[in-house]
Amino acid sequence: MRTALLAIGLFVLAWSFRQLYVSATPDAGWPYAVVYKGDAAIWLDHVEALRRGERFEQGLPLRPPGMAWLLRPFWNGELERIRVLRGLMLVLGAASVALFFLIVRARFGVRAGLIAGSLAAASTGLMSLSAALNNETPYLLLVLASIGLAQTVAVSPRLAGLAVFGALQATACLFRVEHALFALLLTGHLVWRWTRISAAPEAPPSHGGATPRSRAIATRAATIALASFVVLVPWHVSAWGAIARFNAGEVPKDPRAEAAVARIEQSVAELRWEDGAREASAALPAFLRRSATAFVRATRAHRGETSVRAEDFDSILRAAFGSVPRELDAWPFITSYGALNFGLANHPLASGGFSRAALDEAPPLTGGSESYPPELVRGLPPPNLAFEYIPHLALFNHGYSRGWAWIRSSPGSFFELVGAKLGRFLAGATLGFGGDGRPLRASGVRNAVDLVVPEAGTGTLVWRIFLLGLAGVGFFVARPRAALVPWLLFLAAQLAISVLFFGYARQGAGVSYVLLLGAALALERPCLLAGRAGRFVLGGLALILVSLFVLELERARTGVEIHIDGRPVEGFDPLPPGDHGEHRITYRRRGAPRSVPGSIPGSGTDSGR
Repeated sequence: MRTALLAIGLFVLAWSFRQLYVSATPDAGWPYAVVYKGDAAIWLDHVEALRRGERFEQGLPLRPPGMAWLLRPFWNGELERIRVLRGLMLVLGAASVALFFLIVRARFGVRAGLIAGSLAAASTGLMSLSAALNNETPYLLLVLASIGLAQTVAVSPRLAGLAVFGALQATACLFRVEHALFALLLTGHLVWRWTRISAAPEAPPSHGGATPRSRAIATRAATIALASFVVLVPWHVSAWGAIARFNAGEVPKDPRAEAAVARIEQSVAELRWEDGAREASAALPAFLRRSATAFVRATRAHRGETSVRAEDFDSILRAAFGSVPRELDAWPFITSYGALNFGLANHPLASGGFSRAALDEAPPLTGGSESYPPELVRGLPPPNLAFEYIPHLALFNHGYSRGWAWIRSSPGSFFELVGAKLGRFLAGATLGFGGDGRPLRASGVRNAVDLVVPEAGTGTLVWRIFLLGLAGVGFFVARPRAALVPWLLFLAAQLAISVLFFGYARQGAGVSYVLLLGAALALERPCLLAGRAGRFVLGGLALILVSLFVLELERARTGVEIHIDGRPVEGFDPLPPGDHGEHRITYRRRGAPRSVPGSIPGSGTDSGR
């Protein structure tokens, strides 16, 4: 009963922090927060398509579907429901804090659980994630549930619990496909734990060569895999069917594009087809066959030729666009965007965070642009991902091979890029507490599809070293405990994803639970001191938490002004929904003095919180 009351109390505390955080800013009615815009507008478009019974992004599995499925029951198409959707994120964020407390309390004790839960309730990074309609908040709830259940089935591997564990892993993958790496690591850890459980001497191997214990472990692993498979099958049937239809050419037609292709076809109608040319055209993917064929024929006509040959479909397309088009991969795991993201993330012009540089590269146009019809190559590349544009299609299909090729050819540049990726990750993992991000500041830079982090400075560096050092001490103290391993595996998986793909501050904020656990385990030790010393430490932590809550109340009462690149934010976002630029975000209490000229960013001396 006491544990339940503590969990409820932490839920209320965490929800209050988050509600006050959101209500203080003028973006409370938007589908996202300025602090973290992310892909919220896209998720809402997806939900709206589901509501209308329409295909989103041509039905292709370009994104995991979990977020849209979660929001669909709460969305009716009316703008006032935005607050309901954002309220749902606040509730899920607060529920994660309560679950975090329960898991830590069960494995590390009530004192560690209370400290960890209190820190998580006021964590700026976790508050920022739950302020917008993005998938990190529900995903983290599933991650915490996975860790908690893993610790149960490790010592009590009943088939029902194993099936639920497997279903949880599959569900988490439907929110973030990269969860598959953590799921594999966590399952491998469980298998290792089962092999280490002390038991009576085993019976001799059966005629099949397997011992009873090994058969039991295989059955447990198979149960997890089967439960995951059952959850994922419906989505894959739908996704793979959509890809098959797309590859077959069943795509929505753009009337303007169709009219443009028809004009080209009419202009080259007298161009003769040589032997094999029609077969070469028919071998092209159906979804771009007509436009690619028109390009090849128009290029031949532009060069003064009177016929089109079979080899032209390879030579002209390869010379103009760098490759010959291929169909989309027919059987991706959950989504098709892994190769694209890998190619974008590991590119000579990549920044470490999200970057479109690889998509924005001009086509090779070997032989010079004058060798091709000017009306067909002018304005390339298109502004958005387009499968009809062969370089985009090639990156979508072959991003892994292209990314690895660049890594092998430029290892030094890659390691520099990894440093930039990890720097962004670290910035998100070491944010402060409360809406003002204390002891740092709330103002800072928001990179593409990411959350706001304070700019580098002396104060920022000192805080990061302190927080990481404190967490490291906690991990060292708790190193003999097997219950710590799943948390460290999650941290390792997230670091690996950041190194291989994009470095995101938001992904770093997602590991806040791991770092706060380490900090709580470190702070728990002095709290265990007998008498006055232990009470002094606990009282100090409680005073800090109360002070943060009072500051949050004041922040909500006075309100906060937001400036994006110096432009004040009123009742609407001055930037378009799909904007992926880097922006400077400034928060300032209403009526507070402006930043002191010459103050050091990130030092805590700037009043523009």
